[in-house]
Amino acid sequence: MPANLRATAALANAGIIAQPAVNVGNSTARGTGNGSGNNANGKKFSNVTIDDIAALWEVAAPKFFEVVVDGATAENRLQNFVVQANLSQALLNSSTTSSGGKGKPPSSGGNSTAANVTFYALSLMADGTPVQVCRC
Repeated sequence: MPANLRATAALANAGIIAQPAVNVGNSTARGTGNGSGNNANGKKFSNVTIDDIAALWEVAAPKFFEVVVDGATAENRLQNFVVQANLSQALLNSSTTSSGGKGKPPSSGGNSTAANVTFYALSLMADGTPVQVCRC
């Protein structure tokens, strides 16, 4: 989203497209930075630009997309993905370990992930739940 907003701002600043209106709170501010009004907390805002909104997305939005899974679940998902994608099981291990055989995940070879694993979803569902990349 921030990249889209910044690209829109660049096109508008170059005069390729019209400066879009930026709706903030109950007021409409022009992308030129001439708008002013009050935000939801009653505080004054002014000079809202598309770049300002992109910056807000970069700071505030990641927490909504964050997914945390325990290490064992992450390890299991990775092993299942390697098998389902028919990839080399050597990708899972830094040293040679025994394979579980065709269609079975290999042993972890001591590379088990003990800590939680955090990653970001690609999008959000209508209820705000992160859409995980792979739930293998």
